[in-house]
Amino acid sequence: TNPWLAGENNMQLAVDAARAFALGVDIVKASVASLAQVEVLVETSKGWHRSGAMWYPSSKDDFSSNMERSAKQAMACASIESLTALKDIDAIVAVPGLRILALACTDLSNQMGHTFGYDHPEVLALVRDVAEKAKKHVVVVCANIGYEAVTAKQIDARMQRLYEIGARIILMNTIEKLAHTLCKELNDGFRTSNKMRL
Repeated sequence: TNPWLAGENNMQLAVDAARAFALGVDIVKASVASLAQVEVLVETSKGWHRSGAMWYPSSKDDFSSNMERSAKQAMACASIESLTALKDIDAIVAVPGLRILALACTDLSNQMGHTFGYDHPEVLALVRDVAEKAKKHVVVVCANIGYEAVTAKQIDARMQRLYEIGARIILMNTIEKLAHTLCKELNDGFRTSNKMRL
């Protein structure tokens, strides 16, 4: 979803999340712009329609069993990357059934006026503050390392820092991004060394 263009009252994410859960996806992460969107996203994770996970109830007992399994396995992850969602953060972390809250550090740092400032004191303070609030409600905070960390040393440092301030799920860059960085470094080095030979 797009939390800026879709607006705070757009509930299409509930339809999309319900489809994903019905297909058997266990964790659905969606960008949210408001408390209302978090509430409806979490509500979709409580549904019993999980045919994609091969859940076909044929009795009342089966139905009850499926509901219990769904409550344990199907999780909605509200991803916060807009300032509109941050204003509701106290109520968001307290939403019954919410177990994972993601902080999209690239967009949040940009929204805060610190583009690519993943280590800016205000950005780190925000992550720490949200993690402390979430912990009180047994909600796990997920945060991404951002696009700027590209070497193993930089990635490790960013992961350590996020863990120290309360993030318990830390997203690294995709394998495509890591491969791109490595290949670019190798390619640039190759071009430079061959120009010197000429």
